[in-house]
Amino acid sequence: MANGTATQELVIHSISADVAMEYLATEDWELARQSLVELEEFRSARDEIESRFEIDLTDIEAIVDLPTDSFNNLKNDMVLVIDSQLLRFSEMFRQKVCVDLDYCNLKKSKGWRIVEYLIGALAIVFDKGLIPLSFYIFKREILDELCQCPEREAEHIAD
Repeated sequence: MANGTATQELVIHSISADVAMEYLATEDWELARQSLVELEEFRSARDEIESRFEIDLTDIEAIVDLPTDSFNNLKNDMVLVIDSQLLRFSEMFRQKVCVDLDYCNLKKSKGWRIVEYLIGALAIVFDKGLIPLSFYIFKREILDELCQCPEREAEHIAD
């Protein structure tokens, strides 16, 4: 696990628009799967899912060949597991992203590019797998709730 300090500067990672569009088009369950596969911090959760479904999460062909009910259950479980894993880090996220990064104000002017800043904040906690996890967090608007950002109506007033 990466170990950052409160005074550490966020490293902003550049993501091309093409890459961003690809991740934005990716379904949440697939971003969750990639995060489970890439992040060592989520290894025990991955092991539990693989055992329960008797499947290797790196084998996408085996996943899509599952019976429909099992496939749908697996997709739901992966999303729920990532959400619960993120709760474990919610205070770190709140401080680094909501306060230090000023997420609510930054997202108004940066659109999807906020993901680049989010990757920098996540790099303080995780070593790799940051792009799929960052897009997962962004697409599901997890930080809007965590940071208690004003509703979208208030954003339009500021525009």
